[in-house]
Amino acid sequence: AEVARRVPGATVVVQLDEPSLPAVLLGRIPTASGFGVIREVPEPDAEAGLRLVTGRVGVPAGVHCCAAEPPLTVLGRVGAAFVSIDAGLVHRRQDDEIGELLEAGTHLLLGIVPTSGDLPRTVSESADPARLLWRRLSYPAETLASRVTVTPACGLAGASPDQAVAVLTRAREVGRALAEAPEDT
Repeated sequence: AEVARRVPGATVVVQLDEPSLPAVLLGRIPTASGFGVIREVPEPDAEAGLRLVTGRVGVPAGVHCCAAEPPLTVLGRVGAAFVSIDAGLVHRRQDDEIGELLEAGTHLLLGIVPTSGDLPRTVSESADPARLLWRRLSYPAETLASRVTVTPACGLAGASPDQAVAVLTRAREVGRALAEAPEDT
């Protein structure tokens, strides 16, 4: 409410950043001493904890998980308005889980613009991972831009200001290209 008051006209959303969620669910978080691991958190307990935030903040709330093979089924059950993932870390065998998220009305934030190294040469090349996913899911190409928001693959904390601007500019260009020419090759 305070952010909305201070920034009139802005759409406020809350994003929970949960890069360690798979490790939490599998009991792979090391103890402070490093000699052991913290016991795994059962999925229903993790879901309840996430749902405490996603269901109570009064604005659209979602979850970002940039870990390899994020627990998409768990994320789909927490009532998130969106799920944000790094497309390069999601395995093809998770396509059905992505489809289930989309069928449930969850918006997908798809990290496809690399945040380190060089950007792909063209905007179309940058858009290819989103187009390929959409084809594998057998959704009509013209629905891609309304169901997916293109984002950086993961994290810009270590990026220089120039690199961050380049990555965000490319993400905007890719989003526009997917809306204007969803089947471009």
